[in-house]
Amino acid sequence: MPLRRVADVGQRSAPSLVSHFNAERRLQVGFNARDSDLGTVVVRAQRRAAGLALPPGYRVEWGGQYQTLRAASRRLALIIPAALGLIFAMLALAFRLARPAAIIFTNVPFACVGGMIALWLRGMPVSISAGIGFIALSGVAVSTGWC
Repeated sequence: MPLRRVADVGQRSAPSLVSHFNAERRLQVGFNARDSDLGTVVVRAQRRAAGLALPPGYRVEWGGQYQTLRAASRRLALIIPAALGLIFAMLALAFRLARPAAIIFTNVPFACVGGMIALWLRGMPVSISAGIGFIALSGVAVSTGWC
């Protein structure tokens, strides 16, 4: 018996792979961010996707490197204040007084403003690596303010 008698044979476009996550079908759409930082690109894409009318049962989730970026940003939001507090505590222990420590610590905001201006002049975003650089910059500002 020929196949065309029991089935409609034709060529159609379909996903090459149907993957699942948490017992749900998942379709991944990937893209590369060029000429901008990942956070800005995803925010723009989220604004455009917010106007989409999705069928029932569909939703949009942002994952991949963006999800990693968000997790690292949350960690840095805890680490940066802790590092600054530790720097101040070490200064206070070194001087055995809070006043001289506070005077030297006032170099940190000025150094960070200079760092932000440098990022702006270079057209670079405030990123995870920039946050780590600001922690190091704070240490340098304190050590040069000490001398």
